[in-house]
Amino acid sequence: MHREPGLISMNNVGQSPAALLKAVAVLLVAVAVALVAHRMIEGTKRAHSSDVAWRRQADEAMATAPVAPSTAERPACMSRTASPASHARPSSSPPSSSVLLPFSPTPFTPRSNFYKVTYVSSNASAIPAISAATLEKSVAMAVPVEQLTSAQMMDELRTLYDITDSTDCIEHGDLQKKLQATRDSAPITHGLRYGTLLEIGNKSPTGIVTLIHGLGDSAYGWEDVGHELSRRLPHLLFLLPTAPSRRVTINGGMLMPAWYDIMDMTNNGLLSGRQDATSVRQSCDYVRSIAHVAAKKHGIAPQRVVYGGFSQGAAISLCAGLTAHIAPAGIACMSGYLAACADVLPRIIQKAVPITMFHGRQDPVVPLSAAKETREILEKNAGVSPISFLEYNMQHSTLPEEINDLAAFISRVLPTTF
Repeated sequence: MHREPGLISMNNVGQSPAALLKAVAVLLVAVAVALVAHRMIEGTKRAHSSDVAWRRQADEAMATAPVAPSTAERPACMSRTASPASHARPSSSPPSSSVLLPFSPTPFTPRSNFYKVTYVSSNASAIPAISAATLEKSVAMAVPVEQLTSAQMMDELRTLYDITDSTDCIEHGDLQKKLQATRDSAPITHGLRYGTLLEIGNKSPTGIVTLIHGLGDSAYGWEDVGHELSRRLPHLLFLLPTAPSRRVTINGGMLMPAWYDIMDMTNNGLLSGRQDATSVRQSCDYVRSIAHVAAKKHGIAPQRVVYGGFSQGAAISLCAGLTAHIAPAGIACMSGYLAACADVLPRIIQKAVPITMFHGRQDPVVPLSAAKETREILEKNAGVSPISFLEYNMQHSTLPEEINDLAAFISRVLPTTF
């Protein structure tokens, strides 16, 4: 019987091993193609379903969110750009539409002076009320455990770390060990949910630097700067924390990453205590505690720490360093000011710490005059040592020249050899 070349039948399959192998190969290829096609179709369906759910959540959040003023009416209160859209976020929260401008210090790109937030997360946690008594305890956090009574130590464990059971501590010394171990391993959060903490640089560092972002930003907004500084200063570890979400009064009560609430951003408001002192203290506790935990982990002396930040983060750097129980190596204040003056000034302990302020002459958000007044208040009213002040032709932003000067300052106060 004549057959077309290559045509396979049950007769010739049984008669030829080669034909049998060919039939099996054809069958396997067909099955593989079918599986790939099925997975592609199912993947498309899942992506479509996820996108629909995401958009529904965004619509519901926007429907219940406070109405934001128009762009022309919104206060120019924001710091530099926020995190890239690729960074981690809760699955129930879509990426913020304000996340637009990438930052890459190599090569450096001048930053825009501020940006506007247009999305409000629907699942941000409420900020718990912190009593004045608890805040006073947090100020004493850095007091050596040897100087605390048993009652004070148990109170700190309960109020700051939510540890209520100390029955395993039979003697006073046991309680000291427990509190010290807790301090050395856990940051103080006051019950707030902080975002990602990035650690960039040396895995066996000899010094620590914090880079604290501004209002509405995140650690990812300064990730490239952290890598650039770690390249220039390879002996250091850079800590980039992320603020919790809280309502910000000057932005119509919108929820956004913020180290503290701001009620007024006018020049007078900046330095007249128009910031929430409670949240300022909370943030200082957190920043100091992450530096302390990192220092203990790597066996670094607590004096080998520099607190640095931008805008709101700069304000926290000033407060955290000046009110610390142990003097830091330095404070870097970029486009910042002294927040909650009336509360911070009486609590300043470290008056000889090296401080450098970096500021733009055309800054429309934190005016140059506010930064200069901050320096004057600290030097004349608080007795702080003379503060170095560097000016740049920029707005509320960063420039390559500023990053160069920042690296030089850090290198001076945290040298390789000491």
